[in-house]
Amino acid sequence: MVELPKEFADSAHSSFKTAMIGVHGTTAVVSVKDGDQVGVVTIDLASGQAVWGDPHLKPVEVAAGRVIGLRLTGSWSPESLQARGVRDGSTAWSKATESGTAVAAGPGLLLMQGLKAKPFGNVTAVVPASGKELSFTVPSCHGVPGQCQFDQQSVVVCASGDSEAFGMDAHTGKVLWALPDSSGRVAPQVTGAWHGMVYGQTEENGPVVLDARTGKDKVTSPGAAPYWTDGRYAVTDKAIVPVQG
Repeated sequence: MVELPKEFADSAHSSFKTAMIGVHGTTAVVSVKDGDQVGVVTIDLASGQAVWGDPHLKPVEVAAGRVIGLRLTGSWSPESLQARGVRDGSTAWSKATESGTAVAAGPGLLLMQGLKAKPFGNVTAVVPASGKELSFTVPSCHGVPGQCQFDQQSVVVCASGDSEAFGMDAHTGKVLWALPDSSGRVAPQVTGAWHGMVYGQTEENGPVVLDARTGKDKVTSPGAAPYWTDGRYAVTDKAIVPVQG
């Protein structure tokens, strides 16, 4: 049992729901949901004690020794995108937002929609370590994708259900490919990405494997669409199986 920081004193502890966001060194970053409000607590794994917490900071990712999150204090729209030190909660940088939405895009980027003074619908790639904003355009112009996955090498694959998918360079944010495309190829429902491969499922053709850097078909009949693999084993929605080849 971890005692929450004093900032959570007014929360209804019985309704808390927690989820692991990430780990930096010996410190875990945990989201804490209390009704409609989501906050963050960091926990020292050696002592089992909470280090700091903020009931108004909704964590998006842990990167470069920082917790990146959207801070909401009173209105329904997040007021700022903040980078806070994992160990001490100090603010490294902060950006004003209007109706902000953000998604982690690998260890070196996050995609943010709703930065103040940006055009309506604009999506910006932000570097967590510095807060630097990179030129970026979502291929579909539909806003922030539903989820992004890092292939643990050099590519981040983002998708919104089975309606769209694209690959981008994990360091520069350059879009490498996008589906659907003009040739009629559809976007798969992306389940995972690992070392240059994108795993997914299409309604018509079942499981597929794409090349992470080109978006082209790599294996047309893989037999399964794992949502996690370490190169030795793969986890599907039905089983844990050894990776062949």
